[in-house]
Amino acid sequence: MGMAERTPGKLRYLAALTPRQLAIAELVAMGCTNQQIAAAVGLSINTIEHHLTDIFRRTGVSNRVQLALLVNEGRSAANNGEAGIRH
Repeated sequence: MGMAERTPGKLRYLAALTPRQLAIAELVAMGCTNQQIAAAVGLSINTIEHHLTDIFRRTGVSNRVQLALLVNEGRSAANNGEAGIRH
């Protein structure tokens, strides 16, 4: 059984992200712009936009606010010892 299958509810979608996507999602949750994220991870803004499109698709969210809420929920779950969230 993979990590995504062991993670409860919608948080399993965070477990399905690649390490790069999770890092980008974390930066979104911190309030960074695409330009700030691109500078932080050493990628172009266009590449960040492509990553965000894929992150939205994989997580089932439709905007940055929903993604930030999901990431923060994942942090809470990780801090409470729930399985499956990588940080």
